[in-house]
Amino acid sequence: MTSGKKRLKRQRRARDASKTGRADRSRSATDKAEERARGRVCGPCQVCCEEKSIPELRKPSKTSCEHQCGKGCGIYEDRPVSCFGYRCAWLKGFGGARSRPDLFGILIDEENRPDQRPAIEDAMGGAAPEMGILVWREVREGALETHEALTVLRAIRKEVPVCTISLDGVTGRLYGPKIEDEGRPVSLDLREWEGPEGA
Repeated sequence: MTSGKKRLKRQRRARDASKTGRADRSRSATDKAEERARGRVCGPCQVCCEEKSIPELRKPSKTSCEHQCGKGCGIYEDRPVSCFGYRCAWLKGFGGARSRPDLFGILIDEENRPDQRPAIEDAMGGAAPEMGILVWREVREGALETHEALTVLRAIRKEVPVCTISLDGVTGRLYGPKIEDEGRPVSLDLREWEGPEGA
């Protein structure tokens, strides 16, 4: 094959790959998340059983649930409404297989927090998005500082406001596009953040 034919063949492959990439990028992020969410189950992960409060059982956040057992939930078929209706961001399709909370060390929730709207709008540089904010709660010491977590955080915080809450529940940071531009963090009063929806 002559060098001219080889060059044409390479150009055709590059053009075809470019078309495929454009088609893939045109699918919405929601479509991609829904596709990833299909078939996802909690499996051995029980992070929400410890991190989230369960009002019906009078279980506060950051404590083990009395119904946790080796296979998951001992009352799964009769679990409370707050457990039945809860789905972390991973179950909704956020991230890859390694982003499951027990593996990632971070429980990610999508929350709509009208009480934090001024801070979120400040971080976004304008109106807060309808979808709310992604709240990253560290559940394993140092998880927010891992290469994997920082890589994901750098990629998404330019599009969506993200609040990170350290394992101690005291240290928190709010990220968003405006913060990326100005290079300044927005502090949150985490005692207010861990209110009813954040519990």
